Amino acid sequence: KTSDINLLNVNKLCLHSDGMRLWVGTVDGLYLFDPVSETFAPFNPELSLDIVINDLCYDGDGNLWVASDDGLLSYDEESGSVHIYRSGDEKGSLTSNIVLSLLKDSSGDIWVGTSDGLAFYHKGLDKFILHKWNRVHDGGAPYEINHLLEGKDGNIWIGTQQDGLFCYNLKSNELKKVAGYPGIRPILCITKHDG
Repeated sequence: KTSDINLLNVNKLCLHSDGMRLWVGTVDGLYLFDPVSETFAPFNPELSLDIVINDLCYDGDGNLWVASDDGLLSYDEESGSVHIYRSGDEKGSLTSNIVLSLLKDSSGDIWVGTSDGLAFYHKGLDKFILHKWNRVHDGGAPYEINHLLEGKDGNIWIGTQQDGLFCYNLKSNELKKVAGYPGIRPILCITKHDG
C-alpha cells in the first residue's frame, strides 16, 4: 500500500522493462509500483529493507542495476536471479559499498560511481575495472562520484560531491577538470542539451 512507504524520500525512478510499472528507489529500499492496482510492492524484502537506493538503470541485456549505500545489485528479471557486488580485497571488486550513481553507455555497458571513485563493469569477467583519481588536496582521497553522463563523443561526464565537474576521455584515458574548486557544492545531476 502507498501508506506503507515513505514517498517523501524518493531518490530515483526507473521505468520497468514492461513499460508500465515503475521502480521506485527510496531511502527505505526498492519498490515496484503498479499503476493499475496503485500499489507498491517491496522488491525482495530480505535484500532491500532499510537500504538507501541511490540510482537505478537497465544494462544492454535488460538486467536492472541498483546502486545503494550497501553495495550494488544486479537483477535478471527473466530468471529472477540476483547478484550482489560489494567491496572486498579481491581484484576486480568494488572499492566502496556506497554506490552513488550508474550509467548505461551507448554500448549497453555499466559504469558505476562510488564514494571511492569510478568503476567499469566488465561483463565477460564479471569484475570491475577501477578508475581512481585522487584529489590533490584533502590528503589525496578519491573523488566521490554523484552523477555520470555519456556525451555524444563517448566521453563520460562526472559530477562529484565536492570537486566539481570532470570529463573522462575514454580514448586517451585522461580525466580533465572542467569546472569547480575544492569545497564546491555537490553536482547531483548532469543533463544533455540538444540545442
